[in-house]
Amino acid sequence: MNYIELIAERESSNDESYTLVEYLVENGSKVTEGKAIASLEGSKAIIEINSPKAGYIFFLEKIGSIIEIGKSYAIVSDDPKFDLRSIKTDNQKKEKSNKSKQNINFPSKFTDNAIAAIGSKKIDEKYFADMEIVTKIDIQNYFKKINLPRKLKIDQSHQLLNKKIKGNQRIAVIGAGHAGNLVYDAVLKRDDQTVVCFFDNYKDTSYEIEGIKVKGLATAQNIFEEFKKKYFDAVIISPGIIDFRKTLFEDLNKLNVPFTNVVHPSVEIGANVLAGNGNVIFSSSIFGTETIIGNNNFIASRCNFEHHNVIGSHNNFGPSVTTSGLVEIGSKNIFGTGIFIEPKLKIGNNSTISSGSILQKNIDDNMIYKTKINSILKTKV
Repeated sequence: MNYIELIAERESSNDESYTLVEYLVENGSKVTEGKAIASLEGSKAIIEINSPKAGYIFFLEKIGSIIEIGKSYAIVSDDPKFDLRSIKTDNQKKEKSNKSKQNINFPSKFTDNAIAAIGSKKIDEKYFADMEIVTKIDIQNYFKKINLPRKLKIDQSHQLLNKKIKGNQRIAVIGAGHAGNLVYDAVLKRDDQTVVCFFDNYKDTSYEIEGIKVKGLATAQNIFEEFKKKYFDAVIISPGIIDFRKTLFEDLNKLNVPFTNVVHPSVEIGANVLAGNGNVIFSSSIFGTETIIGNNNFIASRCNFEHHNVIGSHNNFGPSVTTSGLVEIGSKNIFGTGIFIEPKLKIGNNSTISSGSILQKNIDDNMIYKTKINSILKTKV
C-alpha cells in the first residue's frame, strides 16, 4: 500500500504547534499534486498546505485540533478505500511505546514533544505548576535555566538589573568622547550614581565635561593606581569598540577594580532581568522578563530585548535593535542600527549584523550578515 503522511513542519521559528482550521478538499476525495488541501494556523499566520502527490486525501485530525510539530494530521494514499484505523493504531502504539520507554507518568498538560524532550532526565514538576500546557520549548528553557554556568548562577542570586545601588556610587568613566558624554548624561539623571572623573587616551587632564576632568590615561595600571587612592568606587567603559572594551575589562578585573552598570532611568526592565557588570544601557531600551545579560555590553538607545533572551558579553548594539522572545546571543558581536531578530534564533560569537537586517535564521560564529536592500537615488526634477 503506497501512501504519504502529512507531518506538521515548522514554518515559523515561533511555533511549536498549529491549529487545523479548515479542510480545503473533502475527506476521501481525489487530489492532484500541489493541490491546496488544508489550512493550518500558527501564532502569526495561516499556512495553506499543498498535497505532496496525487492520490486520495484522508484527514487524521478534526478541524480545530492542535497539531504539534512532527505529528501527522493527514495521509495521501493511492487507495481510495484506505483504512485509516491502521494509521491511527500504529501511531497510538508508537506514542505508547515512547512513553513506556521513558518510564515516567506525566500529567496530560505535557505534550508528546515535551515528554520526548525530557527523555530519561529528571525534572521538578513544581516548576511547571502554573502552566496550562507544557511544550517542548518550555522543557528546553527549563533545562537551559538549571544548567547555567556556576558563575552565571552566582550572578543570578544578586544581580537584578533594576536593583537600587545603596548610597551614592562614585563612578570613573573610561572614555571622554561622545560615548562618555552619553554615559555622563545617563548618570546625571540617576540619584544613586555620580561621575567623578574620566580616563582618556586622547584628551589630556585639561579636558573636562561639565566641570568633571580627565584624570589621566585610560590604561589598566593608571586606573588601578587611582582606585587604590579611593578616588572612585567603580568604573564603566563608554566607547563601543569591542576589542578595547574586552581587553580593558579583563585587565581591570585581574586587578580587582570593580565595575558597575550604568542604566538610563528611562529603560524599562521586566521581572527577573539579570545582568553581570560593566553594562552601559542608554535611553528608552526595553528588557523583557527573565532576560539574562552578561558583562560589558554597550547597548544604544531604543533597543528592545523581548522575554527570555540570553545575551553574552562584550557586545555592541546600535540604536533600535529589536529581538523577539527566546533569542540567544553570544559574545563580541556588533549590531548596526534598526535590526529585527525573529524568535528563538541563535547568534554565535564575533559576528557582525549590518544595519537594517532582518534575521530569520541562526547566525554562526565569525559571520557578516546583511539583508539585501535595493535603493534608488536620483535628483529631483
